[in-house]
Amino acid sequence: MWYYIEYIILLSIILIFIVNLSQILKPLIMKNNYLLMLLMGIVLFISCSVDNDPIEEFPNLVIIGGGDGIGDINDGNVNNEANVDDDITVDLMAGQNINAGSVTVSGIDDSVGVTYSTEGDWEIVEIHLFIGDANDLPTNNGGNPQIGQFPYSETYNSGTTSVNFSDLLNIPEGECVWVAAHAVVVNSVTGQEETAWAFGEPINSGGGNGNGNGNGNGNGNGNGNGGNNGSWAMYFEVCNN
Repeated sequence: MWYYIEYIILLSIILIFIVNLSQILKPLIMKNNYLLMLLMGIVLFISCSVDNDPIEEFPNLVIIGGGDGIGDINDGNVNNEANVDDDITVDLMAGQNINAGSVTVSGIDDSVGVTYSTEGDWEIVEIHLFIGDANDLPTNNGGNPQIGQFPYSETYNSGTTSVNFSDLLNIPEGECVWVAAHAVVVNSVTGQEETAWAFGEPINSGGGNGNGNGNGNGNGNGNGNGGNNGSWAMYFEVCNN
């Protein structure tokens, strides 16, 4: 938009200059048609010399969209400010609704690395990490992830707040992988221990958290209700575009 405004202003200045010049040279122009043709040629040359192609601003801008409900982009679970260059950063969600830190995937167009970082009083106790084709993600018959079979697993001493895995794989240009980053974190002040996942899409979309209770009488009759065996585990996609 500003490009066209600047172009119009420049052209107006040139035309004003030509008009004023023509008034000064009017006696000569009346006598010499060649001079008039010269002035018209100058105007035409200047007009054609201006690049009419609009400036393409932010050619590499990528906007990541989010869905409804918990984890919407506006909730801050995807850190857009941190998603620069080759890094993708998402929140590390403990107990489903506690932001305990972040998980960053780096080197997307080279050798991929993953970094866990906690914040506040949260520390890392245990990590299970999967990165690769979604079809290769270890799951049980119910579709829930089997973190014990994730290819990268470690336990850590107290006080650990940052863990890095480097040179995990290379993502061919135009292809994508899925990252399922699980952790066990503990609050160093309160002793509260929580399961944590890097924010993303549900791994088992049919799953959910459930609880059950029941009661019976002495004759053995009872009734109860319960939930399903779903999991709130999440993973997110990373592409080398």
